[in-house]
Amino acid sequence: MPVDIITKSASDVITEVTKIFGDESGTQITSSDIVRWINAAQLEVAMRSPEILPAAVLINSQAGQADYPLLANVPDVLTVQSIHFKNVPVKHMTFQEAEEYLMKGDTLTEPSESPMFWYEGAGVVTFYPAPASAEAGAIKVYYNKRPAAVTDAGSLLSLSDHYYGGIIAYVLEQAYLMDENPQLAGVVAAKFDSTVTRMSERTQTQSDAYPFITVVEDY
Repeated sequence: MPVDIITKSASDVITEVTKIFGDESGTQITSSDIVRWINAAQLEVAMRSPEILPAAVLINSQAGQADYPLLANVPDVLTVQSIHFKNVPVKHMTFQEAEEYLMKGDTLTEPSESPMFWYEGAGVVTFYPAPASAEAGAIKVYYNKRPAAVTDAGSLLSLSDHYYGGIIAYVLEQAYLMDENPQLAGVVAAKFDSTVTRMSERTQTQSDAYPFITVVEDY
């Protein structure tokens, strides 16, 4: 398993990209362009390999409350891996599966200390049945983070140095596309793809055991 260290900054990307592209004066591509492309590159990597930024957070349960807005409680969530209630894994259902189950009519109406399952819709996690008691940190969400946005040249990248070459390739692809050079854009795009694929294969995950539930944020 690769050791994850982060030493590269947006400034490193800007310097290398403008040198390779041949525009060190910033006439054709600006630092703002590159910062924007860095953020797009990091998000693309995370979407393809969400397990690279794992995290967990505790949320307080409320008596009789079934719904918990995910983005309000976990603002940097990209995908959800698993949810535990009082240290016990809770079964996940898709929104459609939950609807089909609830439409059968033979459902519980009273809150419970052991929710049967959870599902997500419109960024809200719903437990069935609702938790019966209020307890600090009763809900534990295992999730994968959205990369922190790079804001300026001094910002460190959010991904480890193993992805640095891929980020360079992604940014160069955008620069070559803007320069109307699809041939070179295709070359560096292939390098980006190979970097992400290689690193994904090296990363040990539980993706086969726990499905990732992607949370889409409105823009």
